Amino acid sequence: MVTVRLCRRPPRGTMISIITFREEASHNRSMTSRGHQSELHGCLTRIIQRLPPAAFSFVMATGIVAVAARRLQLNLIDQAFFTIAAAGYVVLLTMLLLKLAFFPKEVVGDFKNPQKAPGFFTLVAGTSVFGVGLIKIVSMPQTALILWYFASILYSLLIYAFLLSLITKADREGLLTAVNGTWLLLVVGLQSISVLATTLHESGILLDLQIPISCFLIGISMYMFVLFLVVGRILFLQIEPEQLIPPYWIMMGAAAISTLAGSELTLACRLQSPPISYLPFLEGTTVSIWTVAVSWIPLLLCLGIWRHGLKRVKLSYEIGLWSIVFPLGMLAASSHSLSKSQHLPWLATVLPYMFLTAAVAWSLVALRFLLSFIPNRTMKVEPGAGK
Repeated sequence: MVTVRLCRRPPRGTMISIITFREEASHNRSMTSRGHQSELHGCLTRIIQRLPPAAFSFVMATGIVAVAARRLQLNLIDQAFFTIAAAGYVVLLTMLLLKLAFFPKEVVGDFKNPQKAPGFFTLVAGTSVFGVGLIKIVSMPQTALILWYFASILYSLLIYAFLLSLITKADREGLLTAVNGTWLLLVVGLQSISVLATTLHESGILLDLQIPISCFLIGISMYMFVLFLVVGRILFLQIEPEQLIPPYWIMMGAAAISTLAGSELTLACRLQSPPISYLPFLEGTTVSIWTVAVSWIPLLLCLGIWRHGLKRVKLSYEIGLWSIVFPLGMLAASSHSLSKSQHLPWLATVLPYMFLTAAVAWSLVALRFLLSFIPNRTMKVEPGAGK
């Protein structure tokens, strides 16, 4: 026996309403999806357009912490930091190329600004530090050689373009007030090229040692000249707490990377036959510049307390915070090299504490960076709202 169940057909108007509702729901979902895509595209566009010139200070800081960890034979830690540095280098380089392609006026405007232009030298230093990591951590000297050529050519273009922009600047009024700690990135970039060249020489790629030696000596001279301008700006011109930005720590970082360059050159020159005649000069200069680097620490700490403790300047995330991490990591790496080149065993005993300080500073800045993405949900209460 077959049972036939009859279903009642809904009214025609009901069917039309259901179909219309489904079409509207589908349209709303499509519009919502397009809205999210448009919002994401606009957000990425703004990030690329506002990419600061000193963005590669993140690569500098992360890469040198990785190199310092390798020198202390912290194998897993150095690989983790190097992986982060490599990812950051690729992402930031892609963003910089996109900014050059779609927002060239912003790039030119940043380069014409004497306060921002030195930040472009972080690309040189970041590339060189990344190249050192390629040799020391993942054993890729040929790739590092390509990066050395890239960094050297880029530095040559940037330094002459920067000097020409200052010389031909029509409005000279207030030029000295534009001097800040970022100007010492000119020294950091040149000394990073010297360090990478010496590291390539040690890895078996026979670059003439006169190249890194020349970079080292020019960098020392440039450090003294630029430091004179920076210190003169601080001492003889009015400076507000907000202007005492974190990149002033590069005063220490430039001396620390000069120490690393001199120590590596000292070790390499001792292996030359016949030995280089001005080796004692390299040794004395390296020890002296390391002393200068260490002597900056108390003053920089006091200035930080004055800025944030007494003057109540809010410690919010900015790209310049990586300029504090980089000198700390570079001091650890350079002290390790100096202890080997000058046979200072007492210095080797404090290296773990130097590295720990740099690693903690990196973690705090990274945490502050991540927290900057959390929106402020503090609600404003309207007057009389509780009545």
